[in-house]
Amino acid sequence: MTYKKDNHSEKKGSVEDYMKFFSLFLLSSTISIIGMYAQLKFPKAGIFKIIGVALIFCVVDWYFMTWAVDIRTKKNLLTPTQVTMFMIIVQWTLLLILNHFYLKQKITRSDFIAFPILLFAFGVSGGHLVSKLLGRPIPSDKPKKERKGKHKKFKFLF
Repeated sequence: MTYKKDNHSEKKGSVEDYMKFFSLFLLSSTISIIGMYAQLKFPKAGIFKIIGVALIFCVVDWYFMTWAVDIRTKKNLLTPTQVTMFMIIVQWTLLLILNHFYLKQKITRSDFIAFPILLFAFGVSGGHLVSKLLGRPIPSDKPKKERKGKHKKFKFLF
């Protein structure tokens, strides 16, 4: 997947950009989780009815997530790894809330222990803590061909 390079991609986003991204991402993830688990209360529903309901949630989720990813890419907010970790944290939290309030399941001690571990991992990634502690250069977000300037063209045999 390639992205167009514009003049604004090197700048970090403003607080407003982060708020837009996180709001859209949270909305999208909430819709996705509800769509995945809403049918659990209806075990007698047919497969086509369940798929029909789930597809509505998928389309709405896709709309908001596409918008969030576009903001993240244009404003250079987070790395793809950080987005993945953020998605894990958000969906894990939403699942706990859904399990407790909608499915009436008990939240265990291990659920509460895992949360600070996830937050710590997100902090290590976002703050480049290991690279800074070891005195190593922080990796660039740019693709390799942009870092080195011109890239070599491959010659094919056929």
